[in-house]
Amino acid sequence: MGSRELPFYQVDAFSSEAFSGNPAAVILLDDSSYISDSQRQSIAAENNLAETAYVVPHPEYLTKEGDPFQACSHFSLRWFTPAVEVPMCGHATLASAAVLFKEKCNASPVLFFHTLSGVLEVTQQLEMSLPLCNPTDPVPQSCQNVSGPFAHACSGGLPVSEIAYAASSGLNYVLVRLVPGTSRQHLESMKPDLQAMQEAVASESAGSVRGVIVTTSGDGYDVLSRFFAPWLGVPEDHVTGSAHSALAPYWQARLPGIKDGRSMAARQCSSRGGDLMLRVDSVGNKVVVSGHAVIVIKGTMFL
Repeated sequence: MGSRELPFYQVDAFSSEAFSGNPAAVILLDDSSYISDSQRQSIAAENNLAETAYVVPHPEYLTKEGDPFQACSHFSLRWFTPAVEVPMCGHATLASAAVLFKEKCNASPVLFFHTLSGVLEVTQQLEMSLPLCNPTDPVPQSCQNVSGPFAHACSGGLPVSEIAYAASSGLNYVLVRLVPGTSRQHLESMKPDLQAMQEAVASESAGSVRGVIVTTSGDGYDVLSRFFAPWLGVPEDHVTGSAHSALAPYWQARLPGIKDGRSMAARQCSSRGGDLMLRVDSVGNKVVVSGHAVIVIKGTMFL
């Protein structure tokens, strides 16, 4: 047994029941439990979840008395996949807020997470504000052809109608839209070729593609999607909050009657699946993503 003890939680985000949605590990760190970046990466690899989140009370907002995880409203937040640190992660942010609200009884109406992507806000109702990442950046050359090897690998051979790219906030996500009329069932049964996907962009500059969103619309949802990030050590992510910071503005521009302030219903069609509500706030340059979260494990990690 190690000499240091870290509070550990596992949370199923974007789900109202256990064993659905996207699991994330949340580790609470105070001044007495500093750990190095290499230790953070090793813990994330040990957890082997899409993301492990590290939550630290922000030193500029600390109060002198009480449990800082209960009393503080500002926190530093970082996210690690089993392979790398990432600039933004929605589901692990929602998971972190759920732990603070539900387990630590934090009474703040809004929590502010200071991250590599700026300050992210999450309310008591688990409404999360993410940077708006409109996928209007120039598409990497090897990804442009809707009939090319990259598109074929991403869609598993399903026909593709459009390819877009979101580079802001360091996302570097390629959005692959399937032809209109592609059903949820087709998307759920799609079998992408992850190796061919990576080989197709191997000639591009390192990091030009960090994830792929495959999307369509219909079957009672405004937005249907799946997300793949083999470059980050995540073959398929179950429910990806950050992907919806690009999906929301993309579909708002293409669905009739969708304007700022109107919510869109979204479903990520992984094997676990998850439901989200999306709202674009162009004035605030953000996407509001809301969902549920269930804490399924809590305990202690020993170092």
